[in-house]
Amino acid sequence: MSLNGYPHDPATFVTSLDFELHWGVRDVKTVAQYRQNLLGVRRVVPALLAALAEYGIHATWATVGFLFFITRTELLASLPDLRPNYDDMRLSPYLDMKVLGRDEDDDPFHFGRSLRSGLAPDRKSPPTRFSLLPLGARAEGRGLSC
Repeated sequence: MSLNGYPHDPATFVTSLDFELHWGVRDVKTVAQYRQNLLGVRRVVPALLAALAEYGIHATWATVGFLFFITRTELLASLPDLRPNYDDMRLSPYLDMKVLGRDEDDDPFHFGRSLRSGLAPDRKSPPTRFSLLPLGARAEGRGLSC
């Protein structure tokens, strides 16, 4: 093909989607306030994957690292020793560790392994990053401050 006399390959449409469950809204909504939306993700993700496949749309998924874990025990054992210091503690996901359920069956709002497995081939090990630092984050001493 050519465009204005220059050869080029056909374009490819790629979209990027966030997969976060409650981790993505935990600083502004409680599970109780957002329950139906969070449960809706369990219907939407498989339907969206099917639609993307049907129409040949490529997608990348930005997935919160906590969603890679199968159990609360596994997640807690993998938390880093050195954690960010937050100016606004509501932004720290580490505060929510005490309210996590046992696993995805017990807590479908914080665990999403069954949904995540449909996004890409299974990873052998969990990621090393659990959340994004807010804009304006700065390093202070050995830790990070947000």
